[in-house]
Amino acid sequence: MLELLIAIPTFKRPELLKELIISILNSKIDDSFSHSIIILVIDNDKDRTAESTIKSLQESSNTR
Repeated sequence: MLELLIAIPTFKRPELLKELIISILNSKIDDSFSHSIIILVIDNDKDRTAESTIKSLQESSNTR
């Protein structure tokens, strides 16, 4: 089985992060990866500004 890991480092850019993740989710990715895609967000902000964006996207898409 193939696996795809997409790592996204971010710092205080919640709207751009949201746009990027939505773009990834809407992209045409080879079917062999369709069940093994991991999006890893590395938030370099001590105030965790990406956290609410990630939680909102998870709730709206029913993913983890």
